[in-house]
Amino acid sequence: MNPPDDAQPVIREKPRSLANVWGPLASIGTVMAVSMAIFGYLGYRLDKWSDTYPYWLIMGLFAGLLVGFYDTWKWVRHLDPGAIGRPAPPPAPKDPE
Repeated sequence: MNPPDDAQPVIREKPRSLANVWGPLASIGTVMAVSMAIFGYLGYRLDKWSDTYPYWLIMGLFAGLLVGFYDTWKWVRHLDPGAIGRPAPPPAPKDPE
C-alpha cells in the first residue's frame, strides 16, 4: 500500500552524542574549580605574607566561588537550544520595511 501524495515524510532526530550533552556542563565545573583554585592560592599567599592565616584564604575561596557563579550565569543567560545537543530553530524571517 502506497502512502498518499500529500503525506509528510517521517523525520527522525539524530541521537545526541555524549560530548554534545555533557561538554558544556563539564566546562562549567572546570571554570568553577579553576577559579576557586587560583583565588584560593592568591589568598593563601597573602596569608603567608601578612601572617593572617586563614582569613585571606577564605576570602580568596569565596571570591573564586563568586567568579565561578558569575561565569556560569553568563553561560546560562546566553544559552540557546543548540548548545545542549539539539539543533537550534531557524531564525524568523525579517519583515521588509
